[in-house]
Amino acid sequence: MEFTELAKEIKSMAIKKRLNFLIGSGCSMPAIQLMKGKGENPTKEEIDANNKQLEADIKAVSERLIDDSYTSDPAGTDDNKTIKDVLANYTTFLKTIIDLTNVSNSRQVPKRINIFTTNYDLFIEKAMDEILTENMHIVFNDGANGYFKRYLESYNYNKTTAYRGQFQNNISEVPSISLVKPHGSINWQKVDDKKVQIMKSVAAEPFIVKPDGLESQNTFENQHYYAMLRLFQQELEHESSILIVIGFSFGDEHIKKMVTNALANPFLKVYILAFDEAGAIDLRGKVTTSKQLLVIEMKDLFKSEATEAEAEVTDGETKDVEKVPDGDLVALTSILSINNVESDSNDKSER
Repeated sequence: MEFTELAKEIKSMAIKKRLNFLIGSGCSMPAIQLMKGKGENPTKEEIDANNKQLEADIKAVSERLIDDSYTSDPAGTDDNKTIKDVLANYTTFLKTIIDLTNVSNSRQVPKRINIFTTNYDLFIEKAMDEILTENMHIVFNDGANGYFKRYLESYNYNKTTAYRGQFQNNISEVPSISLVKPHGSINWQKVDDKKVQIMKSVAAEPFIVKPDGLESQNTFENQHYYAMLRLFQQELEHESSILIVIGFSFGDEHIKKMVTNALANPFLKVYILAFDEAGAIDLRGKVTTSKQLLVIEMKDLFKSEATEAEAEVTDGETKDVEKVPDGDLVALTSILSINNVESDSNDKSER
C-alpha cells in the first residue's frame, strides 16, 4: 500500500504530539447501525422511538461482548461474524496506537493517548480487555475508582503510572490509554445525584445522553458529562496536541463548538477523516476548514485509488489496483502503521 505525503504527516504528528482521538458511531458499523428514518423534521415520537431502538441494539451487542456469546456459534451467524469483525478492527487499531507510544519521546509529550467517544457501546472496552491479557506494559484508564464497586471520577484521568527498575535507579512512564465517554455508556448506572457506577454488565437504565436534539443542554446540566467534556477542551488547549476525528458526523453542536473554539490555540492541528466524498462534503458544510483543521477524504491518503480504476492494463496484462481499506478504523489503522516515518520528537518544525 502506497501512502501520500499527507498520510505520512498524520503518522509523524501522531508520534510527536499529544495524541487525541474523537471516535463516532461510524466506527462501530455495521455491528451497530446508524439511526434510521429520522427525516428532516422528525416528531418527538419518532425521535423517542428511534432512540429506544438504538439503545436496544447497543444493549444487545454489548451483552454479547460481555458474555462472549458472539464466539459460541460454530456456524457463525451473520450478526456474530459482524461483531467479531468490528471488534477485530478496534483491537488492531488499539494495538497500533499503543505501538506509537513506544516510539514517542516522553520528555516531550506524555505516553498517554486519549480516546474521546460519543458511542455508548463497549467495543473499545472489550478490545482493551483482550489486549491487557497479552500486554502488561499498558494502562487502561476509563476514569473509574474502586474495586468491587467502581465509580466514575474525572480526576482519575490526571493519573500517571510509572515503572521503577529492580534496583530503583530507573523510573519510566508506563504508556496508557484513557477512554473518555462524554455521552455516557451502556454500562453506566446512576446511583444518586453524585455517583455514577461503572458496571460489569449492561445497565437496565443506562446513564447516557440520548440523541434527541438536546445533547448540549443535557450534557452541560450534568456534572459528570460536563467534567468529561472539560477534559476534552483542556486537552485541545495544550500547545503540542493534535486531534484525529474518525466516524463522527459533527451533529453534536456542543462538541463542534468546542473544536472550533479550540482553534484559538495556534499550535493545535485537527484531522477530520471522511470515508467517502459524500461524507467529506457533509463535514465541510459543518466545519470551517483551515491550515489547522483539515477535512480529508480517505482516498486522498492512499496513492492507489480504486475509485479511479479497478485495474490497470499493461502490455496486455491486467494489474490489480489496491483499494482503500474497507472501513473507517481499518483505513486509519493502516495510516498509523506506516513504517519509516520520522519520529524525532525534538523537531519543532511541524508545530
